[in-house]
Amino acid sequence: MRIRAFRASAVGAIALFAVIGGTQPSVAGTAPSPVTPSIVHQVPSVPLTIDGRSVDPRSITQYNGRPLYMAALPDEGPRGRLVTFTEAKDFERFVRANNGPARPLAEPRALKPGQAVPTVRGPGGGSTPNAAPPGYNAFVFDNIDYGDGALSVSTGYGWPDLTEVSLCYFWPFCTDWNDRPSSAVADTPGGQMLWEHIHWGGSRLWIPSRTLVRSLGDYGWNDRTSSFAAY
Repeated sequence: MRIRAFRASAVGAIALFAVIGGTQPSVAGTAPSPVTPSIVHQVPSVPLTIDGRSVDPRSITQYNGRPLYMAALPDEGPRGRLVTFTEAKDFERFVRANNGPARPLAEPRALKPGQAVPTVRGPGGGSTPNAAPPGYNAFVFDNIDYGDGALSVSTGYGWPDLTEVSLCYFWPFCTDWNDRPSSAVADTPGGQMLWEHIHWGGSRLWIPSRTLVRSLGDYGWNDRTSSFAAY
């Protein structure tokens, strides 16, 4: 699938930043160890449920260093709700019960920058060789309210490493999509999944089918996504 990054509004400016990677210092005679990404939970502004209990949103920071399994529910109550689980099996059960994918913990098929758009079967059995049909794409946006740059992926596929996916407003002022998404649209049969780290690592956030999230920051996910997929 080819990257589709475009401007959704004519306002705003982009700041240049560097994604810095590395390894831990090595002891003489030993190979360096790869750096393990940290897990830091942002405090959501919407009500929070953890393992079926309504809790103070600030309590999510008690789980720093531990991956959590989350679902953004904008239509739950007047403000929306962040539903969170500490165990993968409970999250999987919840996603299945809410019209999500049958295997929400399975890794999606990975795309690479420049890869041709995969053929996606429509509801009538037909195929579209150049793009997924309407209702079979998930999107992330660089700013809240679906503003500025956008990146899409077709149902059944995902971007495993957003550090490799370019975000350009005008050359040569380019960066990448890592830790950039601030809003999302899950226009897919089974929703979409965001991951905190590359290659489906760290915590994850499921957005149900046909759901718009105008501000990922409401759910503690602003500028936090490093890989994402559509279901």
